[in-house]
Amino acid sequence: MKRKIIMLLLASMVILSSVSWNAQAQGISGLTSIRVALFVDIGKYDRATVPTVTLSSETGMDIFWLKDTNSFPYLSVVDRSSLRISPDLFQVLVEETKDMNKAQQVAEILSTYDFSSEVLVDNQKGESVFQVIVGAESSYENAVALKDRIALLSMLRGKVIGNLRWSAGTFTTEGEALNLLTQLSNSGFPVQLAMTHDGNGQLQYNVWVGRAATSEEFTSLYQEVVAAYPDINLQPVQQTAYLVKKYDAVFSGKNIEYVPHYYFSPSQVIIAKPRESSGKTPVIQVAEKNNRKYRGVIELRMFQDSYTVINELPFEEYLYGVVGSELATGWPLESLKVQAVIARTYALGLGNKYGIAHLSDTTFEQAYKGFTVEGEDIRRAVDSTRGEVITYNGKLSATYYYSNAGGMTAGGIEVWGNDVPYLQPVPSKDELPEKLAPRWFQIVLPEGEVGYVRSDFVTVLSEKSPLGFPYGYINTTDLNFRTGPSVDHESTKLLNPGVRVIIINDVPQDNAYSWIAGPFTSEQITKLVNDSMDETGIRFINNITSLEVTKRGPSGRVMEMKGNGQVIPVSSPDRYRSVFKENRGGSSVGLRSTLFEVEEMAGVTVLGAEGKSAKYPEINSSLAVISQPYGIGLPAASPNGFNDYFFAYSSNKQLRVVSKTPMFRFIGKGYGHGLGLSQFGARALAEDGYDYQQILKQYYSEDISITKIQ
Repeated sequence: MKRKIIMLLLASMVILSSVSWNAQAQGISGLTSIRVALFVDIGKYDRATVPTVTLSSETGMDIFWLKDTNSFPYLSVVDRSSLRISPDLFQVLVEETKDMNKAQQVAEILSTYDFSSEVLVDNQKGESVFQVIVGAESSYENAVALKDRIALLSMLRGKVIGNLRWSAGTFTTEGEALNLLTQLSNSGFPVQLAMTHDGNGQLQYNVWVGRAATSEEFTSLYQEVVAAYPDINLQPVQQTAYLVKKYDAVFSGKNIEYVPHYYFSPSQVIIAKPRESSGKTPVIQVAEKNNRKYRGVIELRMFQDSYTVINELPFEEYLYGVVGSELATGWPLESLKVQAVIARTYALGLGNKYGIAHLSDTTFEQAYKGFTVEGEDIRRAVDSTRGEVITYNGKLSATYYYSNAGGMTAGGIEVWGNDVPYLQPVPSKDELPEKLAPRWFQIVLPEGEVGYVRSDFVTVLSEKSPLGFPYGYINTTDLNFRTGPSVDHESTKLLNPGVRVIIINDVPQDNAYSWIAGPFTSEQITKLVNDSMDETGIRFINNITSLEVTKRGPSGRVMEMKGNGQVIPVSSPDRYRSVFKENRGGSSVGLRSTLFEVEEMAGVTVLGAEGKSAKYPEINSSLAVISQPYGIGLPAASPNGFNDYFFAYSSNKQLRVVSKTPMFRFIGKGYGHGLGLSQFGARALAEDGYDYQQILKQYYSEDISITKIQ
């Protein structure tokens, strides 16, 4: 079942996971509110985290300490000003300097090695001192390892700072605390303003000295301060609930902005709540989430040694953000209703997946971008289906969904290896993305190189090649010449105006309905396959030169593949998507679906005299062209010179690009696992006049029920 090129070679052409489901029993109950992890890192559910979170709100916001069911206020922001919040953990002080430009340069050096840094500004002896800080580590050992890694890569040698401090005094007003803080800082001591609460919940202001990481540093600091100020009664800081106030220096060209930065105790839970305002929806913006805005509150805490950020909000309002993320405002209303019902069902079916949160905001569950992507039609779709879920035999259905089925949905056996009775293959009208996609030309350069360019950057001529393919010329400057029809494919060179080309194919840009992945070399395919195997897998010793699909499911999706005749093992058929990864947009991304064919680009059958044939690359010899101007007695030429590809042209006028060494492309349809509802298919049915209930039963079968819960 592998796609091979079987053509007559003409010498004249050489110029050219399985997901578990918490199906609840009868008596299904809804959620009043839902907790969505924006940043969380808990082992196998790694969803990434950050050392600092930057918050702001158009209506202002209040910051609280949450203890049990009680909240204790820390501070209020009455305007749009930003503030940053971090857990008070071990960090690496990479640089401390009075030179703002030097601090900025160090931060830039760190960024080149993928170290995220911040620049704190301190006041020592009446002058500003800039501190370049990296990391947020829960242990001293981890911080030391981070320090060593920074030194190894960047040659910048820092020191570990911690959260051991001495308290120099506690006051009822901020002004009183600042008087002592200024006195100590003028003597050169590292001091901070800290906020705590007394036994009655009243806010207190404290002057704390130091950020020692070890007991030795802590003791040494005490001796230095007492020697300079013998009358100050230093006490070790023992509070487990506090905010330490610092300032970040944020550079913008020659300008600098000072942003308040608060460090909270790792044992605390901090709540940021937007203020109510007439005529405006109260939301909080999170800079580290691409400046998205969120309803409800933002909760900040440590969980299993990881900085965790959670958005808690009313459940139905959460669905506004899901529908707007998974689809978009402007889609047909009935398709938006479909998404609202299945997103509601899906979220309830997951239960409390992370323990600390019901689910995350990523496509590991379902995308959620908050208030930023809402629209009036989206809110109307959610509100008009309020409380509606899909059930099967009295239980919540597994409402799997994805972008595009490629014309036919999958059965459960094709995706995760087990059958789901109400999820059987059905036709799906998914062609819209292909119809809307820009066109790309596959072209041949004068030197014989083959690649792709956007069609609007080629002026097509009326003149044709000897085989009837149109000529054209490049009409723009620095045009990327790519290995496939989209900007995600590698650019191998830049083309400039006037370059004359032959146009051998006209294809749509990669899209949700149809796409091309590759080409992959034999070595690349072998490494991808071997890397995908666990400890029990039998790895390929020799490079894979033959790759084929040996079993397909009812919808045509791949269920088994072989390399060099050996089965490539996967835990479930859909895992083949993640075996064959390619670099797309700077990230390693798997295939868009398993509805694909494998094109063995080196696979060609050459037909000779008297019906004889030779198959490549199965036979251990190379192809050569014997024709004019070489002639008898002269050396044979390699097809298409020194280029990696040549061309095969069949008697029925089909042209194919053939690689000289084993290479593979995946020619596919669809985007996603294919099980359940196709979003583009639902859109097409809505445009055809189907209502949301009819669409749901088209994809999840007539046996499902649409049930309203409280």
